Amino acid sequence: MPPVCKRMPNKYKPPPSGPLEHVLPRPCTSGRMSGMANEHEALAVFLGDWSASGTAYGADRQGTEWRSVHSSRWHTGDFFVVQDERANGPFDTMSFLGWDPERETYFSWSIENHGFAREYLVRRDGQVWTFSGETERATITFSADGRTQTHHWEFRPDDAWVTLCDRVATRVD
Repeated sequence: MPPVCKRMPNKYKPPPSGPLEHVLPRPCTSGRMSGMANEHEALAVFLGDWSASGTAYGADRQGTEWRSVHSSRWHTGDFFVVQDERANGPFDTMSFLGWDPERETYFSWSIENHGFAREYLVRRDGQVWTFSGETERATITFSADGRTQTHHWEFRPDDAWVTLCDRVATRVD
């Protein structure tokens, strides 16, 4: 049986008002965390190489064609998923997905080439993953065979949620 990791103190201390103070997972030195297996294994649905198309909407709410490719792999240690997405040339995003055993929730951190950083709490209900952030939210629904993702993203430019993009990603590997 693999060793079970005891919680190590988190040496990174963000500012008291910092957005990450309640989300940072604690390091594990043994390579295995207790009580995490089922939640961790569920993240594997995101792995692979994907091609997506659909419609993106900006603040003007005019739809434009969306095309992207993304590749998702386990980070070293196989605890976190790293996703690199390239869309329409000028839009690149790097995302990290994981399970926080202390808060018993999934999370996602995303950064993109226009300087935005996003943090989402993520909930899973069967094949549906719901991402909730301050200004953006999404549902990603996986097909039964795991080879298709249907995305619906919304953002809140004012007080109301409006569609940001709708797209379908198909596994290409």
